[in-house]
Amino acid sequence: MDKILYVPPLKLKLLKLLAPRKVKKTLHEQGLGRYAYDDMIRLVQDDLRNVSTYLGTKAFYLGDEMTEVDCTIFGFLAQALWAAPGSPHEKLVQGKFHTVLSFYPTDSYTAY
Repeated sequence: MDKILYVPPLKLKLLKLLAPRKVKKTLHEQGLGRYAYDDMIRLVQDDLRNVSTYLGTKAFYLGDEMTEVDCTIFGFLAQALWAAPGSPHEKLVQGKFHTVLSFYPTDSYTAY
């Protein structure tokens, strides 16, 4: 396993130097990098509130049947929950907006 993950020291230094710049540039190009950290958290909170409010008591976003919209929202929720453990996004989904999780059972998405 060590051989699979081995990166020569010079390449590792170069990667540590260039990767953050590349990520920052990409985020700026996408638009997220143009917001302050607190503004990004507020935007995520607003999005979660809107999804939660629109869902209400519906089984899925557009009614009684699953659509691509539901899968897209599930993807965003999955990123918030599993890609960044301990992040503010995860805390928002599991805390204040935990109700959105009940509308997206993971076993339903295996069909998609």
